[in-house]
Amino acid sequence: MRISQRSIEEVREASSIVEVASEFTALRRQGARFIGLCPYPDHQEKSPSFNISPDKGFYYCHGCQRGGDAIKLVMDLKSFDFAEAVSYLADRSGVELQFEGGGEPGAAKERASRRRAIHRALAAATVYYHKYLLTSETSEAKRARRYLEDRQILRSTIEEFRLGYAPPRGVSGLWRWQGGWISTGESSMRRGFFRRGVGSVLRVGLPSPSRTGGAGSWVSGRGR
Repeated sequence: MRISQRSIEEVREASSIVEVASEFTALRRQGARFIGLCPYPDHQEKSPSFNISPDKGFYYCHGCQRGGDAIKLVMDLKSFDFAEAVSYLADRSGVELQFEGGGEPGAAKERASRRRAIHRALAAATVYYHKYLLTSETSEAKRARRYLEDRQILRSTIEEFRLGYAPPRGVSGLWRWQGGWISTGESSMRRGFFRRGVGSVLRVGLPSPSRTGGAGSWVSGRGR
């Protein structure tokens, strides 16, 4: 099974290259284009050479000569293969993917659904821990901010790379948090982010609820 060409084109049309690129670097408008520092980790620069043409849906860095569309950018910066990048952007833009070719349609859709669930969970955890580091008034969050200050890590760097802090007490705050993960007040468990592909979620280091539903939940990297 493969994603249909029609779905790929729908994802390309629905994905704003400016919004996608803004996940990785700060952009500012310059005429009809947007510019910013190159988000590729092996290209460190002080003057912005990363250019985006919203009307064409393409980006190009004059410094490292990399370019492409939103799918290519996600593939490169999130280390996704083509299908994973398309699925990620489809979930962002609300495009329902169609599949073609041999194989079992239901199985392909289930794999795509698991990938989307994991991508949502990773993105949500990034926002939660980043927000906790920057805004929480708990003693551990204050200690984390002092530690970064002692290391001379600027707030701009924290925001650019979305550094975060996982509280040492576990995942209770993560379950309760309403911003980003949950827009309707439902719990993340009821939304099913961890009911699907729990093993995969564990492999990427996110928390898993206790099998008994008790207080045994944990999160890798807590207290850091």
